[in-house]
Amino acid sequence: MAVIATMFACGIIVAHFVELSLFVWVVIGCSLLLLGVLQSRLRWLFLLLSVASFGGANLQLRHTFPTPPQQTPIAGTVEISGTSKTTTWGAWQCDADIVDWEGNRSNRKLKVTYSSDKPYPVGTRLKCKFTIKPVTHESYARLLEVRGFEGYATLSDIQPIGHRTTLRYRAQRIQHAAVERIQRLNLTPNEEVIAEAMILGYRGNITQDLRQDYADTGSSHILAVSGLHVGIVFILINALLLLLPMVRYGHIAKNIAAIVLIWAFAFVSGLSPSVIRAAIMFSLMQLGFALSVTNNSLNAICGAAFLMLAFDPMYLFDISFQLSYIAVLGITFTYQPLFNGIRSESRILNGIWSMLIVSLCASIAVMPLIAYTFGSISIIGILLSPAIVILAHISIITGLVWCMMPFDLMTPVVRFIMQRSLEWQNQIIGSTADLSFSALEWTPSAFSVIIIYIVYLALCFGLRYFATRRTQPIVFE
Repeated sequence: MAVIATMFACGIIVAHFVELSLFVWVVIGCSLLLLGVLQSRLRWLFLLLSVASFGGANLQLRHTFPTPPQQTPIAGTVEISGTSKTTTWGAWQCDADIVDWEGNRSNRKLKVTYSSDKPYPVGTRLKCKFTIKPVTHESYARLLEVRGFEGYATLSDIQPIGHRTTLRYRAQRIQHAAVERIQRLNLTPNEEVIAEAMILGYRGNITQDLRQDYADTGSSHILAVSGLHVGIVFILINALLLLLPMVRYGHIAKNIAAIVLIWAFAFVSGLSPSVIRAAIMFSLMQLGFALSVTNNSLNAICGAAFLMLAFDPMYLFDISFQLSYIAVLGITFTYQPLFNGIRSESRILNGIWSMLIVSLCASIAVMPLIAYTFGSISIIGILLSPAIVILAHISIITGLVWCMMPFDLMTPVVRFIMQRSLEWQNQIIGSTADLSFSALEWTPSAFSVIIIYIVYLALCFGLRYFATRRTQPIVFE
């Protein structure tokens, strides 16, 4: 899967820079596939090149719909796809899909503003008029373009024409119910909004100051439910179901239940793209456990990447997609040698050491890409990351157990644990956000970043090679 996903991604990159029609890409892919079947000596080369061609065709397929014009009033139909939030002037803002415009079908999206007595739920279709305005900020415009957005629009002459009960609509209903469950703990406002964001992916109530503090310390990833959070759920589920294989057919039941619960968490957290990526990846890993396949982590990661790119090839150019997969690959390549190199006789110390290594591996792996994208790296974030990750583990596990509880008998205990972990986390973030040495200005070129990652991969493989030759790990008590 690593080779297949890489070739598929290469085809997408080529199609991004080389203008060829969908027909040409399909013809090239089918021709290479046929050559791969007929030629035995170069079969794998032709087959892999055909995979790359189909990657290019997949990207070109995305551009088959006509693009709606900007700065021109048009009539059409949009479908609300995100939760509506109030503006300072009393209107509502949300994301929306363009269903059609002037009789043309569309696969593009808009950041829309509309006036209404109450917000429209996700899945509501609106017949309306709008004028698309481009995004002026260059880097933000590039990000929105990658994610399928045409720009901003204010809706007028709105006429609701129906509602489609989408999976995301159902997921957000479940998410709101879980948010209400968290609110029953009566945490302080700052603790409550961080708990909602970390555990459930609901960030609508986070203040700008609190959001900026997490950004300044390089800890924003804690607030966006992604691979870290789904990984915690993955570990928790397998720990809770540890004894299930002791009964008849328990092994099968455990793995089915684990995959179901992973996707249940994805639903509770709102089915964001980052959660879907992580859920696919950990579902493949769980399936590997079910089939007793060892060392399947890299295949699971690349399999999830392939499925995501097949669904939407533009994910490849999305910074969140890049960061999440580079972080996970960094952990995959370097975690095991470092963890095996130093061991403890205590399971608790091993658990803490494991979390520290995971945080360090992910932070180092994404550092060059963060510097290239944002022009700086958070030094303090790397130093704080282990402590923040440990506190996040405590909060997320406790919060998930609380959300699954059918009773409130443990409310005082859960409230105490959540208050302490979230309070310490916010205090650490708040006290270090304004330090002068918290960030280092660095903007490497694209070529430099590529060279850095080539050297990084060479070092990873060297580390794994020398780790396999080590016969005696360092053991501390």
